[in-house]
Amino acid sequence: MTRQPAAGRPEDLRRDLRSAFGIGRVAPRSTIRVAAMAILGALLELAASTTGVAAVEQHAAVNACQLEAGPSRAVTRVIDGESLALDDGSEVKLLGILAPRALDTTATTAAIWPPERDAVATLSALVLGRSIELAFANKLRNDRYGRLLAHAFVDRDGARTWVQGHMLSQGHGRAHALADNAACLDALLAHERPARDARLGLWSNAAYHERSAYRTRELMRLRNTFQVVAGRVRTVVEKKGVLLLNFGRDWNDDFTVGIKTGKLLLEASGGADAVRGLENRQVRVRGWIERRNGPYIELSHASEIEVLDMQDVRKSSRIAPTDTAATGGGVGAPPSASSRTGSNAQQERPER
Repeated sequence: MTRQPAAGRPEDLRRDLRSAFGIGRVAPRSTIRVAAMAILGALLELAASTTGVAAVEQHAAVNACQLEAGPSRAVTRVIDGESLALDDGSEVKLLGILAPRALDTTATTAAIWPPERDAVATLSALVLGRSIELAFANKLRNDRYGRLLAHAFVDRDGARTWVQGHMLSQGHGRAHALADNAACLDALLAHERPARDARLGLWSNAAYHERSAYRTRELMRLRNTFQVVAGRVRTVVEKKGVLLLNFGRDWNDDFTVGIKTGKLLLEASGGADAVRGLENRQVRVRGWIERRNGPYIELSHASEIEVLDMQDVRKSSRIAPTDTAATGGGVGAPPSASSRTGSNAQQERPER
């Protein structure tokens, strides 16, 4: 039996996405656009005295997520907490979510690592044996292993459910982004945040707790793993096209975060100025810990910086334009499995 792709049923898919995300408008035909204005009103009170806040305010704009409708497939097997086997023999990697793995620790199998076991169980209960609608974020539709890179939607209790959003809101994954596909990270973070604050799922496990930027020895022991790190930015410098956020006095040993200025220019006008204005700000970042003299994270996207001490109504605000509507609706994209081992661990960081 030949299945009709979802792209051939634009009205049905637009209605389903409105239900899944709680949004009022979806673009016509096979392109789904989810957008909302960044909520930064209270920052105006700080703009006169804080340079970074002014820059954030200036480049705040619509952060649009575009999805192209894909086919409908049945899930025949849940491979892990972020990967599915489909009835046509293909596999799909769920974009925007990094599920817990036994490899995150010294555990050897999922059977003895409860966070992974729980994530697989939750994903199985949601999609196993059911039809899902796939949607793609950009032209990159397959990883190096041939797996589809997609968002997934499933009918659940009479309503359309975004699979990634459900897993994050239950605490069974961490929001993550690919370097070339991160425009929807804000929506993923919006789903993750309540679970993290309530210590649901993996967030109740010490292996996934937020790390301090000042515990550099601990961060070095965690190199080649994905971590969420918080601390106060001491200085911001630019070297060889990279903005470096230093969290200590000695950049040779202390924690540093880097983001390429070219990425910021592509993401938003004024994005680089916003990052430069982060000195003395309390922030949260996420990414793979590398060793470049001291512990180091290279960010994929400016939205991986969350400013924690801005006194606005949301308490935390991201540097890049956000789509944090009240519903937290939206879509995003994570890394392929190939990035789980970290990258260029011994590469020297730019000279300062």
